[in-house]
Amino acid sequence: MRTNRRGFLRATGSACLIGAVGNADAAPDTNTTRGRWSQFCRNSRNTGYAPEVDAPTSNVGTRWEFRTEGSVESSPVVANGVVFVGSDDGRLDALDATDGSKQWSFDTGSEIHSAPAVDDGTVFVIAQDTSVYALDAANGAEQWSVQFSDTGTTRVSSVTVSDGVLYVGVSGSGTYALDGTDGSRRWGRESVQARPLPTPTVADGIVYVGTGDYELRGLDADGGDEVWSFETGANAESAPAVDDGTAYFGSLDRKVYGVDTATGTEQWSFETDYWVTASPAVTASTVYAGSRDGSVYALRRDVGTERWSFDTDAERRNRRRTLGAAFGTGHRVFARGGRRLGLRRNYRRVRLRTVRGARVRRSESRVVVGVDGSRSRRATRRDRIHDQAIPRRRHPARWMIVYDSIRTDEGAAPDGPMG
Repeated sequence: MRTNRRGFLRATGSACLIGAVGNADAAPDTNTTRGRWSQFCRNSRNTGYAPEVDAPTSNVGTRWEFRTEGSVESSPVVANGVVFVGSDDGRLDALDATDGSKQWSFDTGSEIHSAPAVDDGTVFVIAQDTSVYALDAANGAEQWSVQFSDTGTTRVSSVTVSDGVLYVGVSGSGTYALDGTDGSRRWGRESVQARPLPTPTVADGIVYVGTGDYELRGLDADGGDEVWSFETGANAESAPAVDDGTAYFGSLDRKVYGVDTATGTEQWSFETDYWVTASPAVTASTVYAGSRDGSVYALRRDVGTERWSFDTDAERRNRRRTLGAAFGTGHRVFARGGRRLGLRRNYRRVRLRTVRGARVRRSESRVVVGVDGSRSRRATRRDRIHDQAIPRRRHPARWMIVYDSIRTDEGAAPDGPMG
């Protein structure tokens, strides 16, 4: 049933919601290690779930902040104690996850809106001019670069890495597979790209791609040939989360789908009140999805029926930003709606700071957030961290913020189990 909780619980600042959940009985992801969130939605399956790590719940504090020269719209990733993040200043920065000190910076010459990916000592990133870079994760030295188009800035997806191969979507072109060692093209598949471009999902030899012609497509990871396609009622802009034979994704037809990965047939669908453009998070028993109707939904993974839903109280004009699952552990849900970033743990809720654009990433006890400093002007007295919001005199500086832990007040629990 639907739960509407008006008014955010008091904490140390305002924030957007980004969703994530954990479940103690779920099997850990064998493709990741503790404290790693090395690519978009954590892994090539885009499950957005970290069962073996714990999220902060008390004594909120800002561990460190890092200033960039452009808006931070790229999702940070974390690997081996280093945070990698791009920004509109065209730089990919590598920051020490403990204190935020810069280890190195690489200038691509074009804005970076997509999440980087780290694999086997190399960090891969694609800039808005469609250039893909492979950099030494230790020092930022360029190993190789390729460019898909020289016609200027365009839309690109984040990079997905699986078994040494890069998969990326480029607007007006299609989906490509590149060799991770030298950037050579293995294959390319033309398609009508959705807006925005969903990041490819790779699992069990299949590449899953949402399109702008009302389809989710399963492509052979080795050659790019179409294995099957599933027709939706509108653009499929959500990057699927794939686990145990089912692909979970959303569409502009307002539905969340569960599709059989072997045959491309529908297992179930669940209808929300507006578009579903965010990538869901998947645990052993539950699919968590955000809708632009302003709500986060917990759905039974096997049949797609609703366990519970949560209204983020996003203002009508901001409900288009409501995103679902990003990561989680220990029965904690992170979700994003409107301008607020929130955390729920055992039905508790947190307000952090006004943020813009990027997903949350976490490693060990830290939550890593991309922040556009130009939004700091919206902070109020009650929306502060330790009674000090980002000073206006720093506008238009941009920041990376790491929250060490989060203090919450108790809130009413929605009906139904969490995980």
